[in-house]
Amino acid sequence: MLFTFPSADIYMTSPFPQEINGDVRLTGGSKPNEGRVEIYYYGTWYTVCIDYWDSADATVVCRQLGYEELPSSLCATLVLGILILLDDVECHGWESTLLDCSNAGLFRHDCGKLEDAGVICGNEASEYCKIANCN
Repeated sequence: MLFTFPSADIYMTSPFPQEINGDVRLTGGSKPNEGRVEIYYYGTWYTVCIDYWDSADATVVCRQLGYEELPSSLCATLVLGILILLDDVECHGWESTLLDCSNAGLFRHDCGKLEDAGVICGNEASEYCKIANCN
């Protein structure tokens, strides 16, 4: 499923006053609970590749952001992304952070710039889901 982000606005970040490695945020959505997944690592925000991205991975992201409901949608972007930190992410759903999940290794990926993971947290209906072609 693919979508484009209308802007690079940042709406939701991990609920910590100062970023620490593994913090996540959602960017480019029209609401705080939706957008491209970005992950903080040593002073820089990176994207996550869509390969193997599923509801367990999205659940970890949404829980990191303080959402109690399961994610309603998973997405991939059609916007030029930033550097990719994680690929082949495989969470079970109980991990504390996305960095706790199995992955191909930091900065190891076979993804293009148009394969960033996205998510809509919560169970509310969203126009974003329609324009984003989320599932």
